Amino acid sequence: MIVTGTGEYAGAVIKEFAITKTEQPEEEGKKLSQCIITLSQTSYTYDGSPKTPKVTVKDGNKILQEGRDYTVSYENRINIGTAKVILTGIGNYKGTVEKSFVITIKKGTSHKVGSCQYKITSASTVSMTAGKNKKATKVKVPKTVKIGGKTFKVTAIGSKAFKNNKKIKSVEIGDNVKIISTSAFEGCTKLSKAVLGKWVTEIGRNTFKNCRKLKTIAIKSKKLKKIGKSALKNIKTSAKIKVPAKKLSAYKKLLRNKGQGKKVKIVK
Repeated sequence: MIVTGTGEYAGAVIKEFAITKTEQPEEEGKKLSQCIITLSQTSYTYDGSPKTPKVTVKDGNKILQEGRDYTVSYENRINIGTAKVILTGIGNYKGTVEKSFVITIKKGTSHKVGSCQYKITSASTVSMTAGKNKKATKVKVPKTVKIGGKTFKVTAIGSKAFKNNKKIKSVEIGDNVKIISTSAFEGCTKLSKAVLGKWVTEIGRNTFKNCRKLKTIAIKSKKLKKIGKSALKNIKTSAKIKVPAKKLSAYKKLLRNKGQGKKVKIVK
């Protein structure tokens, strides 16, 4: 810029100088998505507890610090399925990144639901293995049960599941149950009524043995193929077993010599 004098210095050049302005651009934060993000574990077995895999974030050779460079939150980290780790940049790092891991359920593991225990038998089925409420007088085996947010069919009652329970007075077995295993209700001395669902195919050995007050058994299933030895031994001598009308003849043969007294009647 040239400055020209006025008055007695009119026309004179007093000084020549330049005015420059340097604009410093604001430093933009780095994108968190450009970093390398790894999880310590990407697969877990469901056990009802929250899963929190360790997160490592690297910007080149630099390891970022949680709370200074990013924050961590989780979605769906307890139930069966896909879970998420959500990282949000802070400070010099911007943006959000999601990493996923899975929670699966393992065959053979046991889980308590309500007052009963269930064992995983496949990806979609369970067996009821025990009743934890020792004061309960009624047992109702459901068609389905929810474990870890997933619905499973209850297709069996496990061996000795309720053996020698002295409180149970009635049993109602859901329609998805196919197998009532060995000694499932053996020695339930107060049991007086049992209703078996529509899909029962097998009643195991000693299932109702020594249920001395058992006077009514209703079999809804038309699929019953097998009844084990002594399944009805020492039930009430005047008991009645009700079966589907179309299966009366076949079930009379199937129920023969299963330990029940001669006065026990099989009716439609």
